[in-house]
Amino acid sequence: MKTSNIFLLIALIPIFGSFLGPKLFSEYVSKDEYDQNLAESIKSLETPTYRHKTETFAQSFNRILIKNTQTKQTAYLDDDTYKRNTAYNQIRWIQSETCGLKLPYHNGFIQRSFIENNTLVIYTSYPNKLPVGTITVYSPSLSHMTIENTGMVRLTNTVTDSLIVTAMRSHLEIDEQSSFNKLAIVAGNNSKILVRSPYIGEARYTLSANSIIRNEIDSCDAMYIHGDSGSQVAIVPYSEEDHPARNTYQYLRFNNELGNIHIENTRIHRIVGNKANLSLSMSARQIEQTLAALVDD
Repeated sequence: MKTSNIFLLIALIPIFGSFLGPKLFSEYVSKDEYDQNLAESIKSLETPTYRHKTETFAQSFNRILIKNTQTKQTAYLDDDTYKRNTAYNQIRWIQSETCGLKLPYHNGFIQRSFIENNTLVIYTSYPNKLPVGTITVYSPSLSHMTIENTGMVRLTNTVTDSLIVTAMRSHLEIDEQSSFNKLAIVAGNNSKILVRSPYIGEARYTLSANSIIRNEIDSCDAMYIHGDSGSQVAIVPYSEEDHPARNTYQYLRFNNELGNIHIENTRIHRIVGNKANLSLSMSARQIEQTLAALVDD
């Protein structure tokens, strides 16, 4: 290249920069600014969030249905897959007078979404899509959430007085950032559920078809479990840094047909159920206390 051409290019850089600069660099923000915007703007559907797209709905809803539309594509349910991948597609609900959702631009979990019969229907053809960020849903209330054959879903940062969750051939985690006074779970078709919470007032579980639910709840006033012979329940200690562990349940009731209920290092003041269903992993003194609290149904 001739020297004169090089000087010409150098001279043109400021001119092109004046046009391209805003286009190329206007969306660049520092990590601190991005994190602050995400933490504050996500609270409102109307406030723009960096690197997120927003969808609004004219109709209201109080239910969420997440469903895999590919009948030949099943969710990951084998233990080896869970050891390989512990990442979940995260869903968060926020109370809002306006209805809609926000999700990161590169989140490929949602194929399409719409409102039908007071339900936000989310179709996905990628039930095992590696997650990118968190999908945030906005509505005046949330009473019921259903997931069908959708792989690994985590409900996070969701606070409501009561919630019913239905899971069919799915893996669902409810994390410790969510809070409910009353939680009801219906699980079937080899579903696996993890509930982590510092406190739940009342929990009601209905399990069938080889479903499993694991409870890491620090304090629970009452838990009612109904399951078939292929279903299993585990009650294990809740652990979190800077949180003094109580691991105490006031009342537990389960039906005689339940396959197995495993209790580990947790104090339960009153138990109604069949002793043969219990599997205890705790100190000799705790076993004595647990059996003393047991009333055969």
